[in-house]
Amino acid sequence: MKNILKITATSLLLISASSVLTINANELTNVAQEAKVASELKVTQESKAIKNSAAVELKKLDSLEIQPVKQLSFKDIIKNLDTDQSGTLSWSEVKNSDDELLQNAFSKIDLDKDAEITEFEFNTFLEPVQIQS
Repeated sequence: MKNILKITATSLLLISASSVLTINANELTNVAQEAKVASELKVTQESKAIKNSAAVELKKLDSLEIQPVKQLSFKDIIKNLDTDQSGTLSWSEVKNSDDELLQNAFSKIDLDKDAEITEFEFNTFLEPVQIQS
């Protein structure tokens, strides 16, 4: 009889432990599912925010008016910068101007390195970037 009681008590204890494990496993499954749903919701919200931001930026780009770029002309430049009327641009004339772009590019444009930019040198420098009409 004692053995039957021990077996019964042990069986009840195992059933009770099994029930607790089942409940804990179910709770873990529920928590995992809730975490997955929360994660998917966060990803969805972030995706919507990114899409909205992209849409705003696209609208900004669409609203920009693209102005055609005026082709640089040597004659227009020397008209303003050729102070000695030599028909070329010397380094001193460019250096004393407000044209930082021309100042920075001077040594690249001056192909023969004589400290003067001729129309030929200027046009040769710009040849790779000529605007197609």
